[in-house]
Amino acid sequence: KNVLNIKQVLQVKKAWLGKWISFDATLDSRSDWSWIKKIGPTWKFWDTTATPKIWKNLPRAASNYTINNVIFEKSGANYLDRNNAANKWPESFVDPPNYDTKKQAWLENIHDVWDEKFIFERKDCKSSDKACCAWELKFDVQWSDTPGDKLIYIIWAQEWERSNAKDWYLSEHRTSVAAHECGHLLGAYDEYTGGAVDTATNKIQNDSIMGSNLTNAIARHLNELRDQVGAKINTAIGKSWTFEVKAK
Repeated sequence: KNVLNIKQVLQVKKAWLGKWISFDATLDSRSDWSWIKKIGPTWKFWDTTATPKIWKNLPRAASNYTINNVIFEKSGANYLDRNNAANKWPESFVDPPNYDTKKQAWLENIHDVWDEKFIFERKDCKSSDKACCAWELKFDVQWSDTPGDKLIYIIWAQEWERSNAKDWYLSEHRTSVAAHECGHLLGAYDEYTGGAVDTATNKIQNDSIMGSNLTNAIARHLNELRDQVGAKINTAIGKSWTFEVKAK
């Protein structure tokens, strides 16, 4: 019925962000490493040499250390490094109160930006009927607790952290980051300086969903999708048509 349905199931896992630093033997009088966290305005380290083990003030300002991030998943009563289960956070993390509301807001943003905004057309169609060889693009993105097309970690963090296509932070105040990251999953490149831009075009446009302003989706953002869908259509019907995506 002249609709091209694009469905993407995103498996979601809840996660937590922890941090660690290495000590300097000369400056800190110790040469080991430790987990750190912020308690109130103060960064503290987990002192395993104390009895009992406790959080202590860092010997120096936190800005003097290289702070490393580790993402943890819950396993039973423990919180384990998702990349190395031998690393365990020394206590329990809080359960983020905005987890469900943020997920819902992100999903609504994705559909607001991408769904029913574009038309997929065959180039050089000879018909005067606008509905001929043209399909409205509908996007249906869903969360799932089981494996889907992509895996997304929704991560609690004490402070603002920069999201990417795999890791979405609950501390992110810009809801449109969801549509931006979903754009990557649909094949779109970044369009801001320092991002993962299309090396063929080096396109920078801050006023777009893939730019720094996180505004509107543009037809070119779906070029990768266009090529993949077009190839599937041509394989199925034995044609060599070319296609384009246009704003609705």
